[in-house]
Amino acid sequence: MSAGTVGLVVAMSAEAQALTGRAQPTEQVIKLAESAYLRVGGMGPSAAERSCAALVDAGVRALVSVGCAAGLAPACRPGALMLPAEVLSAQGHAIATDAPWRAALLAVLGGRWNPLVENIVGVDRVIGSTEKHGLHATTGAIAADMESAVVAREARRFGLPMIAVRVVSDEVDDSIPEAFLDAIDVFGRPRVRLLLNALIRRPGDAADVARLRRGFKKACDTLSQIAARTGPAFCCPETSDL
Repeated sequence: MSAGTVGLVVAMSAEAQALTGRAQPTEQVIKLAESAYLRVGGMGPSAAERSCAALVDAGVRALVSVGCAAGLAPACRPGALMLPAEVLSAQGHAIATDAPWRAALLAVLGGRWNPLVENIVGVDRVIGSTEKHGLHATTGAIAADMESAVVAREARRFGLPMIAVRVVSDEVDDSIPEAFLDAIDVFGRPRVRLLLNALIRRPGDAADVARLRRGFKKACDTLSQIAARTGPAFCCPETSDL
């Protein structure tokens, strides 16, 4: 692999398709270019840890946590791009993302997308509106996801530069209905029959599901646009310069 090879840690299949323009296999290290590899590992901290290990075993020299995030503050609307300066663990430990790499991305993306640089916090499960407000109040973070804190921790453990590139998919006052959570697999792929059955039992959830799907589509559209602008390595400088 080249000196600047980057490993993309992605949770959901739809995120990977947005980034690359095509469906990608899950739980495999996929070569996107000489400068970038990707692994769709599934949602959650344990899945992110496995993806980091697989990418490091494959020889990557830098890691990106890339995908969607839940908004914790009113400014975080669906489609908003985040390039956080720090990633917070659920226990409140902060790990800085790589400053030169993030600066290179901001130089490319700042004019059009106005990325938010405030902190993002890790969670171990999908959280609802009450918990979102509470996390924002206690940590100051403006968004949350289930993978970035693990990727930051593993990057530090392996001595690799790391950044998080996240796009908001749902707002602070949004809660994801159980009907929706029960109808997707760990890679975020819908199980249509389960979803339809759940909505038959709880038709009041249909409007919430439709709104969340619109927000997720906005987030994926932004992921597609920024990947097209930056390339698969997300403007990573040569590893020796990071």
